[in-house]
Amino acid sequence: MRTIISLLFPLLLLSCGGGAYTPGQIAGSPGLTPPAQPGPSDSYWQMDEQTRLYHFAQGDPEGRPVLIVHGGPGIPVQEPWPGLEGIEGYRFHYYHQRGCGSSTIPFHSFDGSYPENMKALEEQLGLARHLEDMERIRQILGEEKLILIGHSFGGFLAALYALEFPGRVEKLILVEPADMLRFPPAHGGMDQIRTWLSEEQETEYDAFLKEYFNYRVFFKRTEEELARTVLFLCSPPARNISGEIIEVSGGYRG
Repeated sequence: MRTIISLLFPLLLLSCGGGAYTPGQIAGSPGLTPPAQPGPSDSYWQMDEQTRLYHFAQGDPEGRPVLIVHGGPGIPVQEPWPGLEGIEGYRFHYYHQRGCGSSTIPFHSFDGSYPENMKALEEQLGLARHLEDMERIRQILGEEKLILIGHSFGGFLAALYALEFPGRVEKLILVEPADMLRFPPAHGGMDQIRTWLSEEQETEYDAFLKEYFNYRVFFKRTEEELARTVLFLCSPPARNISGEIIEVSGGYRG
């Protein structure tokens, strides 16, 4: 499942709010030293025996490393961001987080009970694993302190990394960072979408939410079913110049 981490987004939020990861639990723990790496020309960073992360870079080959943490979860950067290619003195490193894109997918289906599936998800793809990967990447890049750029969910991860390893961050740039430390958030979260919808669209949206958060069948859905669901979730309504919502093929897009 290439999109498994993004399609299980609400479960990760619940894990965050439910105490599966607590800030401060990673720093100083054993096992954060990365294994020997394949080589500078290889397209993968090795995190452990089972997990490797796809990566690529742009910019000055001799420049200071900058780590870009993509959003989603599970929406990896496929090509360099425009506008960064002309910045001298920096080399921008992109990577696909574990469980998505071209990086290691720890499992492709779930066949246990709901608690067993949740445990497997947290152990392999939870917040702690992502933060551990970032710390290993810092060591692979040979940096005492990281320069981080995090977008959306990646901004959330970058902020958590800075909280976990405050002495390992030199600069932190957050681009539209996700802020869902509690679910639902105080500002309304997904319910805020209702303010953008007509009465007919609101009825459709209620049906969508009921189906999306039906955890009894969450781990039984096919890749295609999950992809259609997350497409709607990740595509907020677009508006014309008069502020009216524009419906486009494949869902609502901003």
